[in-house]
Amino acid sequence: MRKLRDDCEGAGVGFEMAAWGEWAPYAEVGCGDLTEEEILGDRMAWVTIDGRWSTDCERPESYPIEGTILMTRLGAAVSGRVLDGREYTGEGPK
Repeated sequence: MRKLRDDCEGAGVGFEMAAWGEWAPYAEVGCGDLTEEEILGDRMAWVTIDGRWSTDCERPESYPIEGTILMTRLGAAVSGRVLDGREYTGEGPK
């Protein structure tokens, strides 16, 4: 997503982000009003750039620090359009 945004900015083209979808990066959206018990299990996953994933509470040692991200399952209506702390609504960043 970042590369696409950066390529658009580099070309002077506007960037529009509809929404993350069912899953979103935890660092971008947090977990809303979910409790810790609700977060664990099928609502959190470590995902690597090459497509591996794990629902372990901590990042598996075999997963690289760079190229692994903690994702949270919130649903598309909650996950929003935030990327690197900026919201993209089609009207430009807010």
